Amino acid sequence: MKHPQVMTSINAWYKVAGSKSINWQKPQDVVKTFGPSRVDILQNDRVCINLAGNQVRLVIKVEYGHRLAFVRWIGWHKDYEALKNNIYTI
Repeated sequence: MKHPQVMTSINAWYKVAGSKSINWQKPQDVVKTFGPSRVDILQNDRVCINLAGNQVRLVIKVEYGHRLAFVRWIGWHKDYEALKNNIYTI
């Protein structure tokens, strides 16, 4: 089964995150970009962004001030919940 909403949401995130106007300096800047209901601030300079109507989680590690964001994990909501404390090691 295909999930066009998921791919559309991932592509939209990529377009926003890669925009020249984005220069996150702190986790709260990511929250301002995507909204407080869609972003969870994690440890180790990571944030979790809810995509595709809360179906998918995207965990990124942000190098604040350097305009870099590394995708550390992407998956379904249920799989994210199963990670529990392991999310901080990815």
